[in-house]
Amino acid sequence: MIGKDIKSGPACQIATRDIMSPGAACEIAVRIHTPTGKGPFPVIVYFHRGGWVIADIDTYDASARSLALGAKAVVLSSHYRQDPVTMFPAAHDDANAAYIWAVEHSGNLIGDAKRMAVVCDSAGANLAAYVAIMAHDSKITKPIAQIDPLRSEGEAFGAASQAAGRTVEMKTYNGVTHEFFGMGAVVPQAAQAMDVATANLRTAFGN
Repeated sequence: MIGKDIKSGPACQIATRDIMSPGAACEIAVRIHTPTGKGPFPVIVYFHRGGWVIADIDTYDASARSLALGAKAVVLSSHYRQDPVTMFPAAHDDANAAYIWAVEHSGNLIGDAKRMAVVCDSAGANLAAYVAIMAHDSKITKPIAQIDPLRSEGEAFGAASQAAGRTVEMKTYNGVTHEFFGMGAVVPQAAQAMDVATANLRTAFGN
């Protein structure tokens, strides 16, 4: 499926398909965005925001699609079980399962398992941090992590990560609300943030 519900512009050239992949306890909905060109491409696993309670892969489809376009990467946008139907750590377990599935099936996705990233903001950023820690502990492919938690918590997390010897780039955008990241069509700072994120990803992937 090319450009699902997108009628014009560069984003309509991103091929998309919806599948069900194994979660920690049940199948979860996943949307795969594939850029044009010849792979293998880097692989980004994207977890949507919504406070672990609301939203799904449709709600934040634009963010995932923009990442695929800007980073020239396959983006696996994964749903997860949500509160209050299922409680912690269900969402985190599903996020980790999605990442492992992406690593193991990267070849089928025209992806490169050696170039993996997790990119998320808000509640999804918490899932990304968990996945990165689990990948480190499990000794599987370690992802590049691009995250955007709440501002003060994000800055504290970044400082702690730097203190632990991690390479961290922090950038604060003033005058915007929480969850501005996917609003590039109407918020200039969001477009700037997406450009910074995808440029950093291209550099990290070696594109």
